[in-house]
Amino acid sequence: MHLLGADTDYLFLPGVEGPNRGAGYAAIDIEPSGNWIADGLSARVRVVTARYAPDTDGFGPHAFRHIVATDHLKRHPQDYMTVAQLLHDKLATVMKAYAHLKVDDGLRTLHAGVAQALHELGESQR
Repeated sequence: MHLLGADTDYLFLPGVEGPNRGAGYAAIDIEPSGNWIADGLSARVRVVTARYAPDTDGFGPHAFRHIVATDHLKRHPQDYMTVAQLLHDKLATVMKAYAHLKVDDGLRTLHAGVAQALHELGESQR
């Protein structure tokens, strides 16, 4: 990926802290234009998501990690390994953050299984 003259594998370029931020960005060969550095892009994501989530201040890019993880685990209960791969995270970290979904999703899976069994039973009696 090539953003603002910086050849990088990352979409969110690093944020530089401190009073001399411009020099920090220059040291990593990035022009601090605001839109493509981590700080500016995060702010832009908040503005856009606030448009689609009325009565909120929106949410930042990090929240998408939780949306992806939660959605995947609701559709594929207990598939923590895939979530770890999707998030580029350790399995232990994913388990710590998302293990609370097990009970609700276990009941949801049971309900879906019972519904499927009843459907198959009805089909076999025709």
